[in-house]
Amino acid sequence: MHIPPKTVRPVTFLILYFCALLGNSAAQIVINEIHYNSEPNTAANEFVEIHNSGSSAVDISGWFFSRGINYTFTEGTEIQAGGYLVIAERTDSILEEFGVTALGPFTAGLAG
Repeated sequence: MHIPPKTVRPVTFLILYFCALLGNSAAQIVINEIHYNSEPNTAANEFVEIHNSGSSAVDISGWFFSRGINYTFTEGTEIQAGGYLVIAERTDSILEEFGVTALGPFTAGLAG
């Protein structure tokens, strides 16, 4: 997926900010995909996908996004080894359009 240059700065900041929050698990948890709608934003199907590239499950209870999107992972949220989690603007849209069950909704939005 090609990300236009004007998006790289905010997205890079979001990635670095998220990694700073991860502490010792930073090497295992990565932002795998960012799906945003550029203007005019007529579909509510924005999402962020995170991936656990490690060999053991990671408990992300209480972890949060606070720049770009606002979302806090609830108690008991884990990403299994090799697993993925999708955090969506509208979970029903993601299920309908992509067939994926997502966490959410997040507030604010991804800038394009």
